[in-house]
Amino acid sequence: MMRALDATTPAGSTPLAPLVACARASRIVVITDLLADAADVVSAAALRVASQNEVIVVHIIATEELHPPAGALLAVDPEAPTMRRMLDGSVRATYQDAFTRWMDETAAAIRAVGIRYVRAATDEATPHLVRRIAGEAARRGA
Repeated sequence: MMRALDATTPAGSTPLAPLVACARASRIVVITDLLADAADVVSAAALRVASQNEVIVVHIIATEELHPPAGALLAVDPEAPTMRRMLDGSVRATYQDAFTRWMDETAAAIRAVGIRYVRAATDEATPHLVRRIAGEAARRGA
């Protein structure tokens, strides 16, 4: 499974909420950037949690979003490549503040309904991420 994840190139947008809603397993791991249908995914996952299922949302965030390089940067939206913005100086600071606030609010909303939330940067090795998630589960007694 880890090799398959490492070999995957993300592209496009697939609605995840219907997949969460109809999954048969009692433990579901949703790997997502939370950009497309986050509210629907959280709603579907909250219903699963209410039915005594375990749901883990692994929020994948581009390392460049967490730590943008210094200097001027042309930011391109990967899901809408025609959307481009120049980030420099105060624009970068404003963007980083808004992005951090969005990540924190999103994590809080997910945790508030009983869903486990795990943030992962794109430069984190898959085996390390899996061990980290499993370690958290072991500490929680899950």
